[in-house]
Amino acid sequence: MFNRMSAMSAILLVSFLPWQREAVSSRDLVQISYSPTGENFPNPERGFYRFAPGTPTSPPLDADTLRSYRDQGQTLVFRP
Repeated sequence: MFNRMSAMSAILLVSFLPWQREAVSSRDLVQISYSPTGENFPNPERGFYRFAPGTPTSPPLDADTLRSYRDQGQTLVFRP
């Protein structure tokens, strides 16, 4: 029981330390406005993914390969 209470006390203490929190004021905020567009652009949240087969010992995909996927409109890569 003592260990559990000590751990909980430590968590509470750390969460209230003054350097753990940063105040955000309205002067720190920046407003960004975007204009509507009919442009078709790759969106990783709504796109198709590219299956890139591999094994745990396969080398990483290089930048040129990833650029070619993006040029084809594929912004997500699934590599098991």
